[in-house]
Amino acid sequence: MPHIITLPKVPFAGRWLPVLGLFCVTLGLAGCGSSGDKGTVTGKLTVKGAAPAPGTLIKFIGADGKESSSIVNADGTYTVNEVPPGDTKIVVTGSGPVKVVGQTAAMPGMPEAGKGAAIPKKYATAGAIPSFAVKKGSNTHDVDLQ
Repeated sequence: MPHIITLPKVPFAGRWLPVLGLFCVTLGLAGCGSSGDKGTVTGKLTVKGAAPAPGTLIKFIGADGKESSSIVNADGTYTVNEVPPGDTKIVVTGSGPVKVVGQTAAMPGMPEAGKGAAIPKKYATAGAIPSFAVKKGSNTHDVDLQ
């Protein structure tokens, strides 16, 4: 009489769990792109020596057209992550000081009325600000708009 070997019954999820685990490990090691080949730019943005208006945006545009941007802090400091290395164009946009009519008390989440220097519209065009050579890792670049 032949011997029949029966394998234990394994639920469907139990069969795929090792495969799924291996896939996740492989994906984790490969990553979705390494940030080690990018740069971080920190600095201070001023307009004729004064801090810019709240909500000002600074953007670095790489030679490949990819953009990295950040909102500038109230004191003009900024940090932009994931900037492609190489010569980058800089664009700065902002709406200027906010004027709130009839405001009697500070409103949470709203910028203070009349604070900060307006950003001239010409700086919203790539090339109006001299380009900056970004290197892999940390970079420092202060910008004073005239």
